[in-house]
Amino acid sequence: MGKVASEPPSAGEWLRGRLLLLAEQAEMSVNDLQDHPEEALHQLRVRMKKMEALLRLSRGAMGKKRREKLRAEIKAVKNAGGDQRDAMVLQKLAGELGRKQGLRLPETPLPLEKPRMRQIKTLMTRLQKDLSAQSFEKLSWEDIQENFEASYRTGRRLMREAEETQDPEAFHQWRKRVKVLHHQTGALEEYLPHVQKRLERSRDLGRLLGREQDLALLEEATQTPSPDRAWKRVIKANRDKVRPQALELGEKVYQRPASKFGRMRR
Repeated sequence: MGKVASEPPSAGEWLRGRLLLLAEQAEMSVNDLQDHPEEALHQLRVRMKKMEALLRLSRGAMGKKRREKLRAEIKAVKNAGGDQRDAMVLQKLAGELGRKQGLRLPETPLPLEKPRMRQIKTLMTRLQKDLSAQSFEKLSWEDIQENFEASYRTGRRLMREAEETQDPEAFHQWRKRVKVLHHQTGALEEYLPHVQKRLERSRDLGRLLGREQDLALLEEATQTPSPDRAWKRVIKANRDKVRPQALELGEKVYQRPASKFGRMRR
């Protein structure tokens, strides 16, 4: 007798399984913080961002207060090591851009301290407990598609705002939504038609906008105690390259209206 095909998962089962898997992987990153702080911290933050993105697909499965509680717990884990991450990025970027001009930043990032590591472990344990207790059975695939399209439309709108204002904060907000789009698209790849190009382009766009955000951090760091004109010239020269590239690629990522996506395959 042939094998009986297994039933495809319900939308709630699929999303819950994805979130719990990311939580398990994040716990592994937490356990690696002692021996490999830089890489483990990066992986932990990436996994929290993926969880944030997927949680946005859960509208329809739980009340707003419950969803916001889980989101706050995810954000707390992600942000617990944010200052170390920013310091590491600044040192690398300053070394890369300032080498030819003899520019440098005096600050040196500190290693992740043991008390902070204990804090992250405590936050991670609480998140796993609350996530395991959460039911997603009310979620439908129609909810997921609607939530995915809403995220896409928000990113499209934020791209226009960044283009019109040329404000670093506008680019930062757009970047966050590009990351959401990329993580959601990657998770839903087998269910969405014609996504490979969007997946690749959103990845590349996220990297460009990440560079823009790192330049904004560097700009802020070189304003204290007084603006450094040499750094200002270097940052502007790099920003003048990155922003047009990001906007050009953004037009390709967001060229199709969400209404033209077609139905998800199930």
